[in-house]
Amino acid sequence: MADSFIWFSICCAFFVLFIVNNESLASSSNSSCSDGVDPNDGCCLCPAGQRVKQRCTATSQTVCELCERGTYNAPSSLEKCQPCTSCAHPNANLEEAEACSPGRDTKCRCKKDYFCGSDTEPCKLCHLCTTCGSEGIKQDCNATSDRVCNDESNYTATNVPIVPIVSVVLVSVLVLIALIVGVGIWRWKTQRKKKSIGDQEQQNESAMEMQDLQVPDVDLEPLVPELSEKLGWTVMKDVAISSKISKIAIDNCVRNHQGNSQEQTCELLGIWIEKVGHGGSRELIRILRKLEKKATADKVLDMLMRNE
Repeated sequence: MADSFIWFSICCAFFVLFIVNNESLASSSNSSCSDGVDPNDGCCLCPAGQRVKQRCTATSQTVCELCERGTYNAPSSLEKCQPCTSCAHPNANLEEAEACSPGRDTKCRCKKDYFCGSDTEPCKLCHLCTTCGSEGIKQDCNATSDRVCNDESNYTATNVPIVPIVSVVLVSVLVLIALIVGVGIWRWKTQRKKKSIGDQEQQNESAMEMQDLQVPDVDLEPLVPELSEKLGWTVMKDVAISSKISKIAIDNCVRNHQGNSQEQTCELLGIWIEKVGHGGSRELIRILRKLEKKATADKVLDMLMRNE
């Protein structure tokens, strides 16, 4: 019985020594943690710009390693570094204020003449500053607030010279007479000009009708890629506007193919062909000539003749 008690006492002593030793190691480890301690496991946090490669144990400290290029970390116990924020979001109107480093994320700011539309940090979207007219600026635009203009109602004319009443009446009568005569002359000239323009347009339409008879009626859908290359975005947009295609449809073509004018032109040309229907080849040549795009009309006509 005495032997059992002795062995039990020895085991308890070893157990107490083991606990004290571990606490001593942890205390010693924590005291050397310059960037703080993880409250979950008591391990040292890795410094800024590093991540945990191997967590601490009872006999070893945390092992850290540097973040990869394009990532960062504040002092933490994370095993992965965070990707750097990009300021180049489409239509966000942001620019880089401070580049990303291993220990700090990118800092973005609004571009010149733009302000942040939210108090949230960091800013996600910047808006164009208001433009003030003759009333002047009361408070200029800055990174967090829009420009404030003066109230026009606060400005009144002052120090206006006093003109004798007789002179004012006389000048007013003369101005009225001159205005009546000017309007009469303008209306007479306008009517003559309209008649001249009408005659010219009638002649032009007759000439274009004769020219349209020489344009082959070709199915344009198989020729969309080649035809869009000859037209180009600017000319195709003018053709679409002339055919009363909505601005929304035109803008959608731009948004659907950001930075690719060839694909924008192809999509808008397809919409135009669907709207015009039969006789599209002749209508296209007619519009190009009407828009005074003679060189483009000749190139398209030559292509249509080859594909007749």
